[in-house]
Amino acid sequence: MKLSKILYKEYYFGELSGIQLEFTNGKQTPMFQTEKAKRKDPLIQLKKVNVDTSKTIAAIAMKVADGNYLNALRLIDTDGEFVVDVSWDGAEEDEDAGEWIRNEVPIGQEIIGIQSVFLDRWNNNTQDKK
Repeated sequence: MKLSKILYKEYYFGELSGIQLEFTNGKQTPMFQTEKAKRKDPLIQLKKVNVDTSKTIAAIAMKVADGNYLNALRLIDTDGEFVVDVSWDGAEEDEDAGEWIRNEVPIGQEIIGIQSVFLDRWNNNTQDKK
């Protein structure tokens, strides 16, 4: 089983509002999303990124702002090349959009899920989801 797709919801102005992983066996994680995204707001689009399953993911890098806003995501292969490189809310151009945090994937292991701490900035509601 390998990661095959990243599905995400994005507001029309580029802000991430939901994320979900899909695997080669057809299984998916839950969609971790804002309350507004759950209500099917017409200003939110569902997008996807295909992951090249022939590549070995060696590292995950996330651009995180204010300790909890995911503004960019990179999956990096064993050659240091980006298998996935996606950003939200103009983060690729904005130096203030957070710091890159990199985590190595141990040799022989695969990404099998996602964990998030969800902060609903509009309601100051925090939930830990796995």
